[in-house]
Amino acid sequence: MLAVGIAMVVAGVLLDSALGTPLYSPGPGSEVATTSDAKTGGVLRRLPSDSPTETSTVLIKGQPYRGSLKDGKPHGQGNIIFADGRSFNGQFVDGEPHGKGEMHFPDSSYYKGEFNQGEIRGTGIYNSAIGDRFQGEFLEGKPHGVGKLTLQNGNVYVGMVSDGVIEGRGTLTFTNGSVYAGEFVGGHMQGEGKRTWPNGNAYEGQFDNDNFHGYGKATFKDGGTYEGQFALGKPHGEGRRRWPDGRTYRGYWDAGVRQGFGSMTFASGDRYEGDFKNDRMHGMGLCTKGGAESSCTFLDGERLD
Repeated sequence: MLAVGIAMVVAGVLLDSALGTPLYSPGPGSEVATTSDAKTGGVLRRLPSDSPTETSTVLIKGQPYRGSLKDGKPHGQGNIIFADGRSFNGQFVDGEPHGKGEMHFPDSSYYKGEFNQGEIRGTGIYNSAIGDRFQGEFLEGKPHGVGKLTLQNGNVYVGMVSDGVIEGRGTLTFTNGSVYAGEFVGGHMQGEGKRTWPNGNAYEGQFDNDNFHGYGKATFKDGGTYEGQFALGKPHGEGRRRWPDGRTYRGYWDAGVRQGFGSMTFASGDRYEGDFKNDRMHGMGLCTKGGAESSCTFLDGERLD
């Protein structure tokens, strides 16, 4: 059967929590000291409010900064090393990263893209410490909107992301060539979708927590089909199975096997209607052979009468 036996590699928050760490915001009256007098921690020079920006190397609250200053704050192009090990190189406005820039984190991950008032916001690229890469839209330090996630194992997701989690419609392509296109919830295949495999197998219908679950149709590479109810990746409930040799079963299933009442029609046109147990005809039923109907009894698939 077309069982979905995968564990989503992209479940939950995509980015390290460090990405959302507040950025530098000195505020009014923050101290600016030249590096030559860093030992004193004193304020040797402040830029007057009407001064043009100029490039300096200074300590800002003990954090080394090199770049343009205005009114005693980073303004324009510059770079700073934060006390927590992060570093930023890019554009500043009024003391905060704003515009284009690049943020590096202590775990070797980094973000390159747009900043807004000290916050990662806009379009950019995030490379994680383990080799995952997200390119797309960001909001409040997390992927949010449309983007492309390339995992270090080679799987690729393109679609919607919400608050750092795969959520909404998208397409996930696996390294083995299989593809899922449809809805995601909380980083899992959930809702309506379609899964295809390179060998020709396919499933289209409802998913829940990465499994076929609900109503759907499975098409097999040999031409057979199953259409009906699924649970946990297997036919479960009422459904119809067609085999390429012309056999057809319509009835109830339990965890992938025929169980309960059903009707089996063979390629010859003969038919059995009755109970099934463990995928076999079992119990009393009605048999049709050559157009004639008669009662019949089976035990584990063998006719007794």
